Amino acid sequence: MKKINIPIYNKSFFITTDEVEFNLFHLKYNGEMLDISTCDGVCADIGYGYYLIGIFRKEISVLTHELTHLAIRCLNNGDDYDLRHNDEQLAYLIQYLTKVSLKALSINNKF
Repeated sequence: MKKINIPIYNKSFFITTDEVEFNLFHLKYNGEMLDISTCDGVCADIGYGYYLIGIFRKEISVLTHELTHLAIRCLNNGDDYDLRHNDEQLAYLIQYLTKVSLKALSINNKF
């Protein structure tokens, strides 16, 4: 489990590829375990500006999918974010989240 800060949005997330670790962490902070048996990945809000990302099918596409959920939640910040007017902000945030997540998971960011 790695903790990653998102400084400009004053938020943080934890990321793991281990289903047991994910559910124990979720249980500790949300008081319940999730049925993730059919999930490729999960983006869970654990409160107070913290999120928990689980990547269970270890593919870049699953990572990007879950990070997109996270990015939209960061941008919403309690409001309804309308990406029709500012998709560049979303794109840069997903790029940043992907870069730091790949590093935290020890995955090469080059192809």
